Amino acid sequence: MVFCLPPQFSTIKSVKKDQPVVWHRFVFLAFAGVSVLTGLTAALALLGSAVGLYSRDTGTWIAVGIGVAALFGYGLLLAYRERATVPRTLLTVLVNGSFGLVIVALKAFVH
Repeated sequence: MVFCLPPQFSTIKSVKKDQPVVWHRFVFLAFAGVSVLTGLTAALALLGSAVGLYSRDTGTWIAVGIGVAALFGYGLLLAYRERATVPRTLLTVLVNGSFGLVIVALKAFVH
């Protein structure tokens, strides 16, 4: 949640009252909301492990999986904002998501 909220708050504050809401701005703000929901779902996964619905390790892996999926989604958002072609969109999504997969691989290697 700490990493999700500040960038989205600044994005939402950047919309001016006299600015018309055009489609691409609406989509961008919707993605901002999705990023907050991603943080909440990861927190709920950790909460589920805290109350005993499943083990701590399972809750951690669910939260990490949600975060990695969000990185793939953010890659799609970046490509959309840049109005990238299909090959560049795929490359952006794969590069952004692979950062999350590298973090997961490092976590698995350390533990």
